[in-house]
Amino acid sequence: MNKNIKKIISAILVVIWMIVIFSFSAMPADESDKQSKGIIYLIAEKIEGKNGNEIKNIGELNHLIRKCAHANVYFVLCILVMNSINQITEKNNKPKYFLYGIGICFVYACTDEFHQIFVEGRAGQFKDILIDTGGASLGCGLFYLINKIINKKSNKIEKLK
Repeated sequence: MNKNIKKIISAILVVIWMIVIFSFSAMPADESDKQSKGIIYLIAEKIEGKNGNEIKNIGELNHLIRKCAHANVYFVLCILVMNSINQITEKNNKPKYFLYGIGICFVYACTDEFHQIFVEGRAGQFKDILIDTGGASLGCGLFYLINKIINKKSNKIEKLK
């Protein structure tokens, strides 16, 4: 595939994922709460054969699911951002690019939490920014490790030629 097409596709994927995050953040609190509780009910039904009314500590589980969701969507975002940076810099695996990736995710998390101030029943919270950035950092770390493994294998193949 053409390098320019890869750059464009990787950038488009970042924007699409940012739109997905924005759409989750734009949900009113009641709707978002109902969605995360629905996940708990589904898990409880599949694992323990219980319905939602039989679950103890639903509030604590709901809080945990919501915070995990924060970390997970930013984990994915950072992988997409790092891939895009990797495409633009043509696989330049410098540490500063990882800081750029985490920085981009941090700034987006800040704007996302600011946006939530204007959504019914929601509030922007600094702890969510920290959770988002933590998820992004894990995504960046995974991207780095995978990239390092791929580069080592590529170098071994080049030496064999």
